[in-house]
This record gives sequence, structure tokens and C-alpha cells, in this order.
Amino acid sequence: MADPKLWLRSDGRYTEVHTPCTTRAKELFDIYNGLKLKSLSLDERLSVLLNTKWTVKEFDTELTREIVDLIDREADMLNRGRSETSLEGNNFSNSTNFFRT
Repeated sequence: MADPKLWLRSDGRYTEVHTPCTTRAKELFDIYNGLKLKSLSLDERLSVLLNTKWTVKEFDTELTREIVDLIDREADMLNRGRSETSLEGNNFSNSTNFFRT
């Protein structure tokens, strides 16, 4: 879905076309992969969380509200200096719920 469309031209070559849907799919794919990354600095992780939060807030559903709550909880724990191992369950929940949206 995130790959550009390939259009066959009259001369036999292909042209890559990025549609709004493929561009949005690529953005969502990048967010999901960012949530799964393990070796991020504190600022990078907070940036991924904030980007995810603003993306899911576009939709007001029970699942997106749960994602926002999990993101807020993780950001709070990160700011308090919690270890990465204590955040693994929350990270898994974030990426799983984001995938479900």
C-alpha cells in the first residue's frame, strides 16, 4: 500500500506515481516502525510518541483514546527516568494498538 503506483507509459517505461493514499500509507508505516524501534534516544522516542499521538488524534474512537493514554503514560515514565525494560510492555501495546487502527 505504501509503495508508489507504477504506470506503464506508451514508450514501454514505467513512471512512479505517489498518490495521497500511498503517501499517507507510507507515513503510517514509518510511524509504526518508529514505535517498534528499540535503540532510540530519549528525545527521538518522545518525538515518535508525539507524532503518533497527533496522528491518532485525527480519529476519535475508543482505540485511539487508549493509544493516546498509553502514549501519555509512556512519555511520563520516560521523563521520570524509567528504564527501557520497564517500558517494554507499554511499547508493545502502543505498536499493537496503532497497527489495529
